This record gives sequence, structure tokens and C-alpha cells, in this order.
Amino acid sequence: MYNIKKLIQEKTAEAPIKLFGLFGILNYPVFYIFWKIIPDSRYDDLVLRVIATFLCLGLFLKDKWPVSIKKILPYYWYASITFCLPFMGTYILLENQFSGSWILNSILGVFLLLFVLDWKSFSIVFPAGVILGGGFYFLKGNHIHIMNENVLSVILNTSWVVIVAMLFSRNKTILESEKQKTLTAQAGIIAHEMRTPLMNVTLCGNLVGRSVRNLKKMTPPKEEAEREVLKQDIEMLTEISGDLVEVARNANNVINLLLSNLKQDFSGMKVEPLSMKAILDETMRTYVFNEDGHKVNIDIQQDFTLVGNQELLIHVFFNLLKNSLYFIHAAGKGEVFISVETDDTHNIVIFKDTGPGIEKKYLQKLFTPFFSNSPKGTGIGLSFCKKVIESLKGSIKAESTYGEHTTFTMRFPKE
Repeated sequence: MYNIKKLIQEKTAEAPIKLFGLFGILNYPVFYIFWKIIPDSRYDDLVLRVIATFLCLGLFLKDKWPVSIKKILPYYWYASITFCLPFMGTYILLENQFSGSWILNSILGVFLLLFVLDWKSFSIVFPAGVILGGGFYFLKGNHIHIMNENVLSVILNTSWVVIVAMLFSRNKTILESEKQKTLTAQAGIIAHEMRTPLMNVTLCGNLVGRSVRNLKKMTPPKEEAEREVLKQDIEMLTEISGDLVEVARNANNVINLLLSNLKQDFSGMKVEPLSMKAILDETMRTYVFNEDGHKVNIDIQQDFTLVGNQELLIHVFFNLLKNSLYFIHAAGKGEVFISVETDDTHNIVIFKDTGPGIEKKYLQKLFTPFFSNSPKGTGIGLSFCKKVIESLKGSIKAESTYGEHTTFTMRFPKE
């Protein structure tokens, strides 16, 4: 049951819900008026169109839903799409006795359904809607009065459209899956090759540290100048030892980040109560800043505790830091501001940078797997962040004013 629920949520996140909602708000009332204006004997149903319009209005306004009921959005989406397309299409097609115009409408409806759903969801929603629409028609005591070539035409054309479209849709899914597997395999090879020299770096750092400890135990030279030189050498070796271990640890963090991004499977991960302040402190301590560390500012107005996996959450902030600092550096301006606060229902982390901002046409695609507006990006970092946050029953939203700032707001429900 958990896997089905998780699958429904994932497929809903990928669907163009608001776009379909806007389509429905315009389509259902406008075409009802259109068919009434044109002298025609076609059957139409005002009640069904009103219901469909209001369902689509709910989809279009999904971002304004109260947080307490957003968890039902996946089920609302699938119920709405089933009602609006295959159910209504089948029922009105039967009422119009397979008229030519409604045959065309039905085929267009199949295309639209395949556009907004992946092939697996389509294979469930389409037959369910057809069966329900046909059942509703016959339960009203209706019969099919015209059994001519139109019926066979609908069956053959619709079947052909479904087969061809599902093949293309499935092929697209397979290509994305293969791309993910290829990236994961390549990352695994790179990670393996990098970890070996890093182990040597760590070993060298530890050996230097051990040598320093041995030097400290030795009898100091009698001459003041020699003692001073030995002291300086010990200090230098101590610093080098720490630097070597730190470099290796930071490089391993980058490798872990890459592999976590590609895997995007958090089942079985250890969870525990975590302080958001402690997570941010650890992020700042372990992130490889180079010369940009001074550009990151943290303001914790009120710390909070959440149950999750520390490594995953640190990787979320690594991703956001990496993206922000990259664009800040490319633009030659900006800083990063991280704030932690709470309201009546949620704990909130706001991650804002005053870099170049993101163009509106890219904003809606940020969390789409493999989408990136960075020349060196893979398009998996932000989709990883979204999955981690949602696995904690939270949400992440991106806002931006091009040329001014980009803000990511993460909201976690209070326990």
C-alpha cells in the first residue's frame, strides 16, 4: 500500500496539473456556449460541464490549498482527470450516438490524456473512465440506437491512437530511466576512482599527525634557536595534517552528494530527531567554500526539531549552496541568506540569494528531473531536494525576480 501511495504522489508531482486546470476552466464553459450558438442537434450536458469546470478550478488553484488538505491532491488529480476526459468523453459520445464531431472530440481527448499522464497512469485512468462513462449511460436506461461504421471507426481509431501514443510515452520513460542508470553508473565509477587516492590522503594526514605526536614526546634541543625551529615545524606539520584530513573529508562529502542525488531513493535511511541549527552548523562546517564562505549569512530566529536523516538534509543544503554560489560567482554579485523561523503550523527554512535570479520561463521547471539552466548542471540536484523535503512531509517552493534574487522556502509541519 505504501508503494502505491508513493507512486501516486511521484506521478502527480510530474503532471502538468495547473496547465490542465487552466485548459478545463476555459474549455468546458466556452465549448458549451459554442455548441449552443451553432444550430445543431448534438447532445450536451450542462451539469457535467459545470462539475468539470469546478474540478479544474481546484486544480488550477492547487498552490492556494490549505496545507491540511494538500495531501489529498494526488487523489483529487486522478479523480478529476478521469471524470473530465474519459468519463465525460465516453458518456457524451454515447449520448450523441457516435456522431462525427464527437468521434473527433473523443480522439482529441485521448491525445490530451496521454499528454498529461505517463503511460502507466494512462493504462489505468483511461479504461476506468470509459467503463464508468459507459456504465453511467446504460444505468440511465439508454441504448445505442445507431450501430453503423462510426462505432467501428471509433474503436479502431482510438485503439490505434492509444497504442501508438503509449509506445512513444513508454519509450520516453525508458530513455529517462536509462539516462538515470547511465549517470549513476558513471558517478559510481568516478566515486570509486576518487575514493582510493582520498584514502591515501587521509592516511598521509593521520601519519603526519602521529609523527607530530612523536616529535612532541622527544627531548627538546638545548639551543634556543633549534627549539624554536622544532616548534615551528611541529606547528606546520599539525596544520598540514589537519588540512589533509579535512580535504579528504570534504571531497568525500562531494562524492556522497553526487551519489545521493543520482540514487534518489531514501527508503531504509536512518531517521532521528534533528536540530535544524545543528544541521546548518554542520553544513557550514563541511561545505567546500573556497573564497565564497563570507557570502553566506545565517539568521536563526527560532530553532526547531524534525525527524529525518542528517546526511540527506545536509546534502539538500549543499545543493542549494552550490547552485547559489555558482550563479553568484558567475554574475559577480550577491550573497546568500539562510533564515530559520516558525509560524502557527509550520517550521520554515528560507534560503535566499541576491544573485542574478531566474527567468520566469525556467522557474516552473526547476524541480523537473534532468532540467538545468546551468551549462554544467545535470538537472538532478533540485529534484533530489524536492524528494527529500517531501519525504519529510514538507514542501519546497521557488520564487525569483530576474536580476534581483532567488528564494527557496522549505516548510515542515510541526510535530
